[in-house]
Amino acid sequence: MTIQYENLKAALIRVTGEPDKRGRFKCPSHGGDDYNLAIRDSDKKVQITCFSHKCDGVDILASLDMKLSDIYYDNKLSKKTANWILPPDRLARNKSIIAINAIMLQHNPNHLFSDQDLRAICKAKTELEQHYLASYGGEI
Repeated sequence: MTIQYENLKAALIRVTGEPDKRGRFKCPSHGGDDYNLAIRDSDKKVQITCFSHKCDGVDILASLDMKLSDIYYDNKLSKKTANWILPPDRLARNKSIIAINAIMLQHNPNHLFSDQDLRAICKAKTELEQHYLASYGGEI
């Protein structure tokens, strides 16, 4: 077992308690009572799988106060991935685009967006996804 595996296992025990006899844990992301979260070493990282709710690995790690880089064996960002870390002003702009349009949809679920608005929303979403993947040590 790798140090990344042992660290993840220790965090899971701290937050959810001991695993069952199969080595599965309760998922800290959705807070279930069943033992449906499996972890295992793979080629590049510790694999995390929630079998009941298909919780995202980033969300599971966040509930353990961990990040993606904590489960990768080589935490160095590739040049491609490092280029996706956004400057603070661009990050704030993209968050605003998403937040404003989400509020608009809450107030009017039938709102029709223009093609230009949709392109801006999709671009902001993509840039934010890539930024957070790069920030937390993931590869794109």
